[in-house]
Amino acid sequence: MEKLDRTTAPKFQLPTSVSFQKVESTFIGNGIPVHILNMGETKICRVEILFCSGKWYEPKPGVAYLCSEMLLSGTKKLSSEEINNHLDFYGAFTEVTNGFDFITFTLYCQPKYLPKIIPFLTDVFLECSFPEEELELQKRITIQNIVLQKKQTRSLSNNGFRQVLFSDAHPYGSTLTEEQVLSVSREDLLQYHLKNLFAEMTLFISGNVSPSEEKEITTPFEKWKYFRNKTTSYSYSPTSSLRHIIPLENTVQSSLKMGHYCIQKNHHEFITLTIVNEILGGYFGSRLMKNIREKQGLTYGIHSSFVHLKQESYWFLYSDIHKESVLFAVEEILKEMRILKTNPVSKEEMDLVCNYMKGSFLSSLNTPFQLMDKFKNINIYGLDYGYYDEFYATLQHISAEDILYMSQKYLQEETWIQVIAGGI
Repeated sequence: MEKLDRTTAPKFQLPTSVSFQKVESTFIGNGIPVHILNMGETKICRVEILFCSGKWYEPKPGVAYLCSEMLLSGTKKLSSEEINNHLDFYGAFTEVTNGFDFITFTLYCQPKYLPKIIPFLTDVFLECSFPEEELELQKRITIQNIVLQKKQTRSLSNNGFRQVLFSDAHPYGSTLTEEQVLSVSREDLLQYHLKNLFAEMTLFISGNVSPSEEKEITTPFEKWKYFRNKTTSYSYSPTSSLRHIIPLENTVQSSLKMGHYCIQKNHHEFITLTIVNEILGGYFGSRLMKNIREKQGLTYGIHSSFVHLKQESYWFLYSDIHKESVLFAVEEILKEMRILKTNPVSKEEMDLVCNYMKGSFLSSLNTPFQLMDKFKNINIYGLDYGYYDEFYATLQHISAEDILYMSQKYLQEETWIQVIAGGI
């Protein structure tokens, strides 16, 4: 028996290209798009219902949020307790995600129970009556969350950053207030439910589902009407002031958020920009982590990433830092940006980052839910699977000159907004 040499790391080789099971797309009779990924050994499926009816489309602040949160609050025939008991009986789990552009309702369950759950859910959605007592309860919960967020530096920096970036009159920049929540009436919800909520509905079905089970999922939606929401145009102007302080008493640390507008996911240079971001602050071994966390000891973590919305995208970095050290941290962050714009990245660092990104990408292709998430990530922005082929190919061939060029083009420190919640 050959003895293992434990002093030498085993050889590894990442694939030069990547392939994975693709989603199949179709339409049901009323024009609703359906995307299906039949895969996996575990007998469970995920049904996601996406509506293009988020905050952007609401006629009154808070209506979209409260309406989506109360989809299971009751009908004329069923109470919220009866609805939830029915779902619990079949082991179904549901959740709602409220966004600026989209509202997503997600169901997890065993496929064999779909004939019992899907028709029931679709009827509950269509017949939702928003009982007054349930509305008052949801208002109290929402207001409690708002009050809590005002005491958290992280929430203050996130909300403040968006407000500075887009203005509080813009859907992407505004933050829901207690007064706005209280002003929402049951009639507001009924009207939004009737005219706006179910706009541009799309179904995403993933997991171990057979063709017959797929049919059982889609058939109840054939009675729904497919329509588009009216799109309202909003304008905003870049701020002339880069540093914004949000004071908060009795805090030891502050939350720093920095960033600016950036190109959207479908821009031809965006994939290369993601590699720049990874080097700067996108993973645990990034330059910002090595400097701000390891060298300076100013934070437990610092991270940079992108936010892609339907109408706009922005690039940001975030960290919690002792308030007396925040301004020093800002200078160190700007210094790292300047270095990235001035000195070419070494081959060793380039190989490390690209191999990490390849491995991270490959590890996100293991489950049907992950693969569906990959599809949604491109489908929403009008892209196809060629995006991932280009992504992986770029990691294979990216050069230090490419990184230097993109850093000089997009890392413009004189435009990066700084929002510091907690004080300095």
